[in-house]
Amino acid sequence: MKKIQGSIKPFISIIFGAIVLVYYLNWLSYSSWPLALGIIAMVVSAYFIATGIVSVILGNKLSDGLKKIFDVVSIALFASFMFTYFLMRLIALSNASSVGPNGWIITILSLIAAIALVVIYLLASFIDNEALKRFAKLFAFIFLLALVFDLLFDGFGDPIVLGSLDVVKVVMYVLFADILLAGTSSEAKESE
Repeated sequence: MKKIQGSIKPFISIIFGAIVLVYYLNWLSYSSWPLALGIIAMVVSAYFIATGIVSVILGNKLSDGLKKIFDVVSIALFASFMFTYFLMRLIALSNASSVGPNGWIITILSLIAAIALVVIYLLASFIDNEALKRFAKLFAFIFLLALVFDLLFDGFGDPIVLGSLDVVKVVMYVLFADILLAGTSSEAKESE
């Protein structure tokens, strides 16, 4: 299993970028906020595909500094993208009268988790402070919890039934969780 995981690891960024691209490509045919989010998603997916290709081509020749920059930008970029998604969804649902308290709480906490991860992870990446690195890891897990809530509850706060579970989104979030946990664990190893 470790051999399979080791051979797939360099391609995670490419696979993740391709899934983001395919998932949000149809959003380019919408209007209003879904169109804007679709355009942003194309930029995000292009970044992940490009960095994945560079990482695979350079392999061991990739410098540690460039690898760290790729990791930091990857985590901050997707968390920023999800912040934008949660914010646009909140604005779109603000006119709906059927949004329950659960929907409001989950969306607002998801917004806070996303922006807190971006800010704290960026600070922890460039400031050598053990407490800050622990906070970055904490907010990484809180952000992953927000992604799980995004899978389990719709924008109105109602639970999603098993038949309505978005499998592509599950795969996308699992791949990002791998990228995020690899990035936060490398920060922890550097501080030891």
